[in-house]
Amino acid sequence: MATEIWQLGESELLADAADVSHQIQLLEARRIALVAEIDTRVSREKLGFPGPAGWLTSTTLLTPSKANKIVALARGLKN
Repeated sequence: MATEIWQLGESELLADAADVSHQIQLLEARRIALVAEIDTRVSREKLGFPGPAGWLTSTTLLTPSKANKIVALARGLKN
């Protein structure tokens, strides 16, 4: 079981925050790669939206602006 945050020492707080930030970056990179594949392979009918940005916005808590940025990054991977 994970230690409660309030029980962590200063060094542990710093290390855990850095580790979580790294994990988030890895997950964000994975999301961008997945969206690139969705953009290429998933039909608009299956998405239920004209593009992946609309789908992202509707299925996550992302704002339309953030969803559009993710799609732009995903499309950049293909170039």
